[in-house]
Amino acid sequence: MANAEVSTTMDDTNTHWQSIFVGVVITVVVAFLIVYIVKKSAPWIIGYVVAFLIIAWIKRTGIHLRMPRNREAISDTGEPLQIIRITHRVRDGKNINGVELEIENLEKIMFHADVKGNPVVIISIFGSFRKGKSFLLGFFLKYLKTRSQNKSDWLREDDKIKGFEWRGGTERVTSGINIWSQPFILENKYRKKVAVLLMDTQGVFDNVSTYEDCASIFAITNLISSIQIYNLMHQLQEDDLHTLRHFTTFGKLVAQETNESDMNKAKLIFLIRDWEYPYQYPYGKDGGTAYIQKQLEMKLNQQKELQEIRTTLCKWFPNIFGFLLPHPGRAIVTKEIYDGTVKDLDDDFVQNVKMFVSYILSRDMLIPKQIHNKTVTGKD
Repeated sequence: MANAEVSTTMDDTNTHWQSIFVGVVITVVVAFLIVYIVKKSAPWIIGYVVAFLIIAWIKRTGIHLRMPRNREAISDTGEPLQIIRITHRVRDGKNINGVELEIENLEKIMFHADVKGNPVVIISIFGSFRKGKSFLLGFFLKYLKTRSQNKSDWLREDDKIKGFEWRGGTERVTSGINIWSQPFILENKYRKKVAVLLMDTQGVFDNVSTYEDCASIFAITNLISSIQIYNLMHQLQEDDLHTLRHFTTFGKLVAQETNESDMNKAKLIFLIRDWEYPYQYPYGKDGGTAYIQKQLEMKLNQQKELQEIRTTLCKWFPNIFGFLLPHPGRAIVTKEIYDGTVKDLDDDFVQNVKMFVSYILSRDMLIPKQIHNKTVTGKD
């Protein structure tokens, strides 16, 4: 497995970059590189964008990008491949946090024929750890795989939710950023085929990762995603908005250097899990969006800081939506071993999660990422 870390080399081209990025200067250099890459129509656009974003954020002396000549085959049915690894080491008695780019895994995804030849739509999910993000993505996989087999009933009682690794308990499961290796070809509202990729991310605010680690994960996924799902529990709280604003800081700096019009913003979906007030705002898209709009509303008697947070977020995320999901049921939280069987879930949850998946994967939502006014594909 080829990893990306400390020092900068590219085996295939024998080209060497050796630079030290410090503070804001890092962002300026990275922004320039993003524009340069897109203008030159590099064959691995997304991969390089991710790589340089990592370089900007970790503030190290460089990144080692080893481009392997021999790539192993991946499963025909797909598997989660880690493309970003968060590392923790002790050096000279000091704790050193870093980010590694699994360039070989990234290549396996980007060199897939459907990714190279079609516009790319990345759907990512982020939020606190141990809140069911990977489990939720299993429903997306079930829908997409069933659809590719031309089956109408995509979620039955005896089905089991599989795909991205998940399990019950208190320990973290997902680490870094993982992408499902198999792209799914769908058609958007413009009747254009797009390659849909599902991205799972490490939960934030565990007892291992630093704040910088969490911000890195968010910034990378935000800048390359078409749809970003913010996974929250029970309700949207003010500290959730504070966190979101802080995490957008790096993305804003890059956008300022590349001109904000050069990169279309991801659609942001506030997904509220275990919603307890359906009598006030009903489950689903309409109730969710109405609830989020109410929470983001600016009031005359609001403190200036709270108004500024809302102004910043609405500017950075011009397309904000909400969705409210009920609790999945006691079985999923009280069983020591839950195997993902659908019939163990509450009917309300199953009904609404089906609507959520269909909504996110609807034609209107599948807008490819554009950078420098150019639609991103694996190969231009």
